[in-house]
Amino acid sequence: MPRTNCWSEASSSAKSCLCHKHDIQTVTSPNSITAPPRRKRPKSVTFLALAVLYLGMVNLARARLALDSQSFARTLSLAMPLPYLAAGALIWGGVFVVTAFGMWRLWPWARALLLGTIVFYQLHIWANHFVFDTSSYSRQVRPFHAGISVAWIVIIWGFLFLPGIRRLYEIEPRRQEHKEAKEIEKPWRPPVLFRGLRLRG
Repeated sequence: MPRTNCWSEASSSAKSCLCHKHDIQTVTSPNSITAPPRRKRPKSVTFLALAVLYLGMVNLARARLALDSQSFARTLSLAMPLPYLAAGALIWGGVFVVTAFGMWRLWPWARALLLGTIVFYQLHIWANHFVFDTSSYSRQVRPFHAGISVAWIVIIWGFLFLPGIRRLYEIEPRRQEHKEAKEIEKPWRPPVLFRGLRLRG
């Protein structure tokens, strides 16, 4: 008899505990909890993404023009082979389009990619200047072109290293948001102690 009473008490205790847990789950169900707000994209980031997209589209248009138009070759003042010009413009156009999409979606890798891409893009431009420029006028305007290249790098690097922009593209906060969202959507299950416990009326 004492054992029966103990089992009844344990059963009733387990029932009340499960009911209590069920009440808690009902109160804190995923439908009643709002998910953490998604990161709001600043207008400055949108503008930068559009600028990078524009740069990519310009390069893609240049590649298409170099491949399709033979008259385009005669208007060039540079002794640059058309296949080389088209290949370089096609590669940089694709890189800038992908980077712009990543910047717009706030993907962490897009910031690092843009930091490196803008530097190597300017280095590629200057390599073309030193190799293919033959006119004296192109040498005279090199200081102006150098100022433009430096301005591109300073503006983009300065913007991407702003504290708010750096936090926007950090990986760890985004992982934490994803983890919190999964915890909210995860249904409640009773502890292991009560899963194998057979309840009796």
